[in-house]
Amino acid sequence: MPLWRVHPDNWIGYDGCEALADGLMSNQALRSLYLSANRLGDDSCMALARSLNCNQTLKSLSMYGNFIGQKGCEMLACFLEKNWTLQTLFLCGGYVPDEIKKMVVGLL
Repeated sequence: MPLWRVHPDNWIGYDGCEALADGLMSNQALRSLYLSANRLGDDSCMALARSLNCNQTLKSLSMYGNFIGQKGCEMLACFLEKNWTLQTLFLCGGYVPDEIKKMVVGLL
């Protein structure tokens, strides 16, 4: 049975996100990834964005309540430019620069 939803709620941090990102590169079943409040930062976003460029099945990504700054938001925005399957993205609860908000809105 394929894994459709992942909801780690235990502060996986960068190392956990890196391992998850590696798995996402070959996973073609996952539809929902909930990474909120997992102490993720810009480096985690970069690892995740790289792997999501290869994943065309994810429809929902939740990353609110982490420590994502401008660099991480930029990486996620670049991912959105290349990925047309993602339908929902939650980033609230952290600082998202205005220019990144405009870029993401422009991609919708």
